[in-house]
Amino acid sequence: HHADAVRRQGTARSPLTVVRALWITPGYPWAGNPVGFIFHQTQAQALAAAGIDVSVIAPTPWVPPGLAQASPRWAAYGGAPRRDQDGAISVQRPRYLTAPRENRFGLAHLSQAIACRHVPKPDIIHAHFAYPCGAAALRLKRRLGVPLVISVHGDDVYIYPGHNARMRRLFVDTMRGADQVIAISPD
Repeated sequence: HHADAVRRQGTARSPLTVVRALWITPGYPWAGNPVGFIFHQTQAQALAAAGIDVSVIAPTPWVPPGLAQASPRWAAYGGAPRRDQDGAISVQRPRYLTAPRENRFGLAHLSQAIACRHVPKPDIIHAHFAYPCGAAALRLKRRLGVPLVISVHGDDVYIYPGHNARMRRLFVDTMRGADQVIAISPD
């Protein structure tokens, strides 16, 4: 799917040119959480093994001083490395400002897009989940002028668009803005 999307955009590539794919996902395994989002790691490693240059961006909530002691979840966010290497895959976890119920009110993608603004231009972006990563990736797609693939997984389709009219519009705009949408089930 990645290579097809790049070809559809009219980018001529020789067989020896490596496609640079930027993955945006809400999480990626690391030493302190080796199983979280492991299915994304498995997919990224398979693409890397196939010769795709995969970079991962996993926007991570910023943890204010003292909050890590208040909650194991916040402690995990605070302990996640900002940069990591998974074999040939570079992983970055830029921090973003979060707010309570951010997914209900459609704010998370804005702060995640700001956190991801300094990424090098890839050939293609693959975002996991329509919201917030997909909506943030759509902003990057428009700024960088590259194709966008979004994999939808569940809550991003079944729950978030039903929160309110704003979330519904954001979901529809994000799906329409993607060059390709992949669903993990026939539903």
